[in-house]
Amino acid sequence: MEESITLTETKKRPNFLTVLCIITFIYSGGFGLLFGLYSHFTFQQNYEKAVPMIEEGIATMEAAGASGYFYENAVFGLEKMEIMKENLNAITGANSVFAILCILGALLMFMMKKNGFFLYTFASLFWLLVPIYFFDFGTPNLINVGFQAFFALLFIILYATNLKHMK
Repeated sequence: MEESITLTETKKRPNFLTVLCIITFIYSGGFGLLFGLYSHFTFQQNYEKAVPMIEEGIATMEAAGASGYFYENAVFGLEKMEIMKENLNAITGANSVFAILCILGALLMFMMKKNGFFLYTFASLFWLLVPIYFFDFGTPNLINVGFQAFFALLFIILYATNLKHMK
């Protein structure tokens, strides 16, 4: 009678995956969720201060005959503030949902579960649609979304390189 003993080896989480998850927790949790909620609750106060300053800056640039990126950015900033005022709850809600989904995806990957990658990927890509949906396609918005898309795709690729370690 031979006894067969099988040992299950616990997979150790790669250090690189740990670092990626921690960065995601900080970015999505800190900047995405907490800062987003803070901005939501302080928006009205900031709006009342910022709008007159932006309008004054635009008037000064127009009087000087300015045009180009800085003028366009100031006009977009004013438009963005008005859109934010009208859609504050929807924008904050969407950003919060996608931030939480990214955190959950990273947490699952931290626990070495492959389905966290798919949740993270879904949330990261759909999170990019929030500014595209609410704000127009002016140069400042495209630069901002392009920057976010670069890092979203970078992290998706970096997480994908660790899929072989996950169950």
